[in-house]
Amino acid sequence: MSEIVCDDDSAENYPDLADPLSEDDELDSDEEEEYRRQIRESDGFDVEWFPRPGCGIFPYKIRDNYTPFNLALHSRLGLHCYNLQKGTNLKLIGVQKFNHGMGTPVTYYITMDAADADNNNARCTFQTCTEEHPFKKTNTRLESFVPLKIKKVIMQTRESGEEPPSLKLKASNAIFFMSFKCNGDRPSGKRLDYQAMVRTTMDGKPGHIRLEVDCWAGTP
Repeated sequence: MSEIVCDDDSAENYPDLADPLSEDDELDSDEEEEYRRQIRESDGFDVEWFPRPGCGIFPYKIRDNYTPFNLALHSRLGLHCYNLQKGTNLKLIGVQKFNHGMGTPVTYYITMDAADADNNNARCTFQTCTEEHPFKKTNTRLESFVPLKIKKVIMQTRESGEEPPSLKLKASNAIFFMSFKCNGDRPSGKRLDYQAMVRTTMDGKPGHIRLEVDCWAGTP
């Protein structure tokens, strides 16, 4: 289980549900049993659409092979966690499908295509489950801003400080302080300076990683 803690995001960033929901829809006993069986046997990754307004796990469509930024972020987080713990070098190719668990936290059950960069880019199917925890009430959201220039990165770990950088980057608990320049002002596209603090925490359980992110615009 990977976990990302971030600002609230709007549902407009995600593809359409497989079918529209109605508050009048409800499951009969046979449908409820089948719904729970699919969750139990697939761990939430292969669940058909069932009418459960406001709660439950729902399949989403991927339109024209388009992967929304936030979904790609969760996919890469799952791969990063696996690579960090297994010593592999899997890279995201694209998302096949994903199921969305409504509620708090929001849960993503993602099935994706990945390439093994250390094995002639051999392709494989990878599944990851991530959770998103809103931590403050603001009007800001995760946005698709690609840094134009990384200006400075400072890394803080619990280690002694004598380890080489290659080992520090694999630390199970670390805080990164970053400053970068980005086309972040809409609609002008003006370049702004940003600062970010990223905290990674691992509890020792296989597949578990927690990522806390805070980012803000500095003085241009």
